[in-house]
Amino acid sequence: QKLRQQLYFTHVRSILDYACVYWDPYTKELADKLEKVQNGAVRFVIGYYEKMLSMTESKKILNWPLLEHRRRNLRLKFFNSIYHSKTGINRQFYFQPPSYVSQRQDHQLKIREIPSKGDAFRYSFFVRTIRDWNTLPSETACIYSNDVFSMLYECIAMCLFICNVPS
Repeated sequence: QKLRQQLYFTHVRSILDYACVYWDPYTKELADKLEKVQNGAVRFVIGYYEKMLSMTESKKILNWPLLEHRRRNLRLKFFNSIYHSKTGINRQFYFQPPSYVSQRQDHQLKIREIPSKGDAFRYSFFVRTIRDWNTLPSETACIYSNDVFSMLYECIAMCLFICNVPS
């Protein structure tokens, strides 16, 4: 089982993760097509191909998050790098201070959301990820290290997935 899982991670999931920071499908149809790839891998790793197999339970047993959660994590990880000036991208060009920061609901690293009208722009990298960034707990948003940030966010996402809490 470990060998099959390693094969999937190396040869398939690495390809699915390759450009997901920039292309994260927002339509259910496209997201489901990607998730079907992982569902096939679950059957391959477990070695059980019957239709009665619960994909949700199998992914929990394997400790695999939904690809949607992985893509969000990778987007936020890259965004964290931009925010903390670890890339060559000038954050001042994309990030504006918010007009209002609630002491009770917002964290101090909140960014002004970019207004958008059409779906193509609304679900683009910066517009979508700024919305996700602003909903992070302050303890997560303030982490400078990408690895620590990613691990903490993965823990939060996995807890939500296991408890069936919508994210």
